[in-house]
Amino acid sequence: MAELSFRTAGESHGPGIYTLVDGLPQGLEINTEFIDAELRRRQGGYGRGGRQRIETDRAEYLSGVRLGHATGSPILMCVANKDSRLDDLERTPPVYRPRPGHADLSGSVKWLTTDCRETLERASARETAARVSAGAIARCLLREFGIEVFGFVRGALDAISDVAPDETNWRELRTLRDESDVYVPDSRVDESMRAAIRQAKIDKDTVGGLVEAHVLDVPSVLVPA
Repeated sequence: MAELSFRTAGESHGPGIYTLVDGLPQGLEINTEFIDAELRRRQGGYGRGGRQRIETDRAEYLSGVRLGHATGSPILMCVANKDSRLDDLERTPPVYRPRPGHADLSGSVKWLTTDCRETLERASARETAARVSAGAIARCLLREFGIEVFGFVRGALDAISDVAPDETNWRELRTLRDESDVYVPDSRVDESMRAAIRQAKIDKDTVGGLVEAHVLDVPSVLVPA
C-alpha cells in the first residue's frame, strides 16, 4: 500500500501556497466544497490580522484530480495569494533585524545570510493554508472508512474548558465550536479568552492556547504475532 505523504511550497507574499499530496488511491472522491470550507475556517478566529481579510482562500487543483476524483497520481493544489509582492523591494524589503519568537535568526544562520526575508516568507502563518489543504484532503480518505476527526480549542491562560468529547456528543460540540470565534465549544470560556486576546493586543503581546483533537471510529487492526 502506498504511503500517504505531503510537501508544501510557496511564500507568504509569493504567487501562491502549494501542496503536493502523494499516495491517495485512484478513484477517491475529492470533496472540494469540504476542503474550501476548511480553508475558510482557518481564516476565522477572534483577533486575527488584516491579512485574513485580504485573502479569499480556495483550492485550485493543478494535477491529480479529474471530474472530482483522484487519478492516482500526485495531487498538486494551489491556494492563490492576493497579496503577492515578493519581488517588490519597496513593499517587501529585506529584514535585517531578527524578530523574537520567529524563525528569522535560525534561518539566517542556516543559510548564512543577514536578510531574514527569505526565511520569514516560508516560516509564516500563511504557509498553514497548505497544511490545512493537505489535512482536508486526507480527511476525504478517512471518511471513506467512517473515520471522523474533531479538533477544538480547549482554552488559554486560566480560561480552560472542561468539555469531554465522545462519540455521542462530538457533533453537538462541533456546532458550538463553529459558532465561537475562538473555536471553544464552551460559552463560559469563550468570553474569557476573547478578553485575554483583546488585552494582549493592547499590550502588544501574544496568548498561547491549548488545542485538542479526537479521532473517532477508528477500526481495530489485528496484527499477526
